[in-house]
Amino acid sequence: MLQPNRDRFYRQVVRNSFGTVVTSVAEVLLAGGPQTVKAITKAVPNVTGTQIRKSLLALMQHNIVQLNLGDESKPNTYHLHEEMIHYRICHPDYIVHISNKYGKEAKYMITEFCKHGKLSRQKLVENTTRHLLMEEYTIEERPEDDSKHSDAVVQAFKKLVKEQYIRKADTLTNKFETVSVSSKKKVGMEEVKAIPT
Repeated sequence: MLQPNRDRFYRQVVRNSFGTVVTSVAEVLLAGGPQTVKAITKAVPNVTGTQIRKSLLALMQHNIVQLNLGDESKPNTYHLHEEMIHYRICHPDYIVHISNKYGKEAKYMITEFCKHGKLSRQKLVENTTRHLLMEEYTIEERPEDDSKHSDAVVQAFKKLVKEQYIRKADTLTNKFETVSVSSKKKVGMEEVKAIPT
């Protein structure tokens, strides 16, 4: 695909999924390669630093952007994965494939990943079980004990892990010593201290 058409396609996919503010951050990363938060802030006019951080967080949640940790001489940078943008339009194909091969439990599980990006196992099982119960029962008929459905979801999860459709997500917990919220900042604006190497 020619570069201008490819970039326009990627911008449209991000805009449809996340909105204009996130798209403006993605455009900077798409055009300039890996960037620091400071460089992104300078390149995106009329967008606050908070909006840029939230946009980066949303893109990281969906594996579209990756944080590359720097050191004292080199700052942290953010890198855009173009193939993950392309993946967003293939969601229906993945869902149909998984549904045909592994059943409705696996279908709802993959749907949750497509919607939310990274999820904990507990949250994934809860959301998938909720979808199964909503499909099978009305609110009045819903059983008190949903362990039958939860067990089926856990079995589907194990199959998807074994077949490598699901893998453990990279987390920042191994790379950072502490995460603390300053009393001067709003909740959600964490200060992160890197572990010395």
